[in-house]
Amino acid sequence: MDPYGPVPRIEWSWTNDRLLTCHAGRLRMFDAEGTAVRDVGAGRYLDARWLDGGGLLAMTSLGLAERFTMHGESYGEPLPVGPLRFTHASLDARAERALLIATHGALSVTLTSVERRTVWQFREYRYNVQSEIGRTTAALSEDGARVAIGTETRAWESGRERIASGRGVLVIAIDDDETVDRFWYECARDEAPLRFAFDAGPRRRLAIAAPEREDGFGTLRLGAGEVYPRTHRGGARAVALDGRGLLAAFAYPTGVGERRLRVDYLVPKTKGPVVVEITDTLWLDPDCEPIALAFDRDSRRIACLAADGGVEVVPVP
Repeated sequence: MDPYGPVPRIEWSWTNDRLLTCHAGRLRMFDAEGTAVRDVGAGRYLDARWLDGGGLLAMTSLGLAERFTMHGESYGEPLPVGPLRFTHASLDARAERALLIATHGALSVTLTSVERRTVWQFREYRYNVQSEIGRTTAALSEDGARVAIGTETRAWESGRERIASGRGVLVIAIDDDETVDRFWYECARDEAPLRFAFDAGPRRRLAIAAPEREDGFGTLRLGAGEVYPRTHRGGARAVALDGRGLLAAFAYPTGVGERRLRVDYLVPKTKGPVVVEITDTLWLDPDCEPIALAFDRDSRRIACLAADGGVEVVPVP
């Protein structure tokens, strides 16, 4: 599996009775216990979300939005959302906005409405962003108002200057086209991208999974300051925040964390330091090594997507 391919998705339905996965171009439905119900489609799917009125919407690499019923049956004509061939996509929670990413040559990030109207276009020159081609990841917030972009720089040196190996994070408020947070840090990079998870409420939190085993960031308050302490165990390959922003889950490969799944219980207060304080941490050990995580709508269960496409559901104590 290409670690820099489309970001895998697992998501609970709005009624918590079904699960949807989008992985390796394939859409599948599962019941609430993690048993496969049906294959919806396979091929070019980059992301998919449940529709709160029933059914689901999926984005393809050709920039087409396709709709399916709760029974996995397609309906209507696909909507041509974007003009390019895309490598990644991220939908908001209501499947109303689509973040489309192309990394063939220059980085192209376009936010559109599913009704074909361009909302925002990322401008590299404005934000002075440089990243290795094919090593950029991005995520759209649940309300479609913010985008997080993860970049990578390789070590390079000439007789006049030196650029260190490292990673950068850029969070942009879309409606104002303004920077909410931005930082870069030096590290010996692993062959895997950053992963992001936004909360769905007013707390404005962002959880970050960094693959390097050196300490990472955990969960941040967006726009809370300019110093970003790295005190959270690194090496996570997937991350999820519950809708309230009070629980954060991080998935680790075997032998990296204390167990395979870490759950942080976060303080509820909105104001505070950049790194959200943790009141307690619980380690769980699902049978699979998750590559994607999702809290259910009541924050009582975590769905884990495995690399082979299987699903495991873990209760939150």
